Amino acid sequence: MENTRNRNQSAVGLINLPFQRYNLVVRDPFYAYPDDMLRFLLQEKKFRFVEHLDSELATVEVRTMDILLKVEIDGKPVLIHCEIQTDDSNPNMTRRNVGYMGRCYERYGLPIYSSVIYLRETAGSRDTGGYIQDIPGYRFIVEYQVIRLSKIEGEPILQAKSPGLMPFTPLMKTPEGMSEVEWTKRCVEVTKSLDIDVQLRNNLYHFY
Repeated sequence: MENTRNRNQSAVGLINLPFQRYNLVVRDPFYAYPDDMLRFLLQEKKFRFVEHLDSELATVEVRTMDILLKVEIDGKPVLIHCEIQTDDSNPNMTRRNVGYMGRCYERYGLPIYSSVIYLRETAGSRDTGGYIQDIPGYRFIVEYQVIRLSKIEGEPILQAKSPGLMPFTPLMKTPEGMSEVEWTKRCVEVTKSLDIDVQLRNNLYHFY
């Protein structure tokens, strides 16, 4: 019961973040520490970060994706796309992502590795990670990676001390026997110990 209460309090605090501040916090690691975030998204794949790309997709109206990076995997250019969600989206994430990926391919013409990171434990429960239209002659398949932070063991991520991932650790699975409050305090202490620029370290605290 205590863990649930603490998690709910954390979620409320996250939801109440002013939009501009929230936007900065969740996107900043991708710009300040792209290699950390790419390792997290791509796991064992070998890559070379190339550049950040313009994520505004203009049609009749502008659609802005959260994160869009150009990367080389096995020496070939690909796009890394990531959406960061606090709650379920409207329209639903699958419809949004199909649109994003279609426009993105139209503009850049490169393979797309797409992911959606859900911050809240209750968000994205119905996101299956793709869409399949199985009509002979008109088959259409879109797949993307669904990452639910609450399902990821937080301690190994914290021990790695990757600055880019530090803002996300309080939302990950709490070690057994530790309360949510204790876990958050531990995340703060580890972040304080990082040997990085003071301003960058202070930016990481916004999530806490």
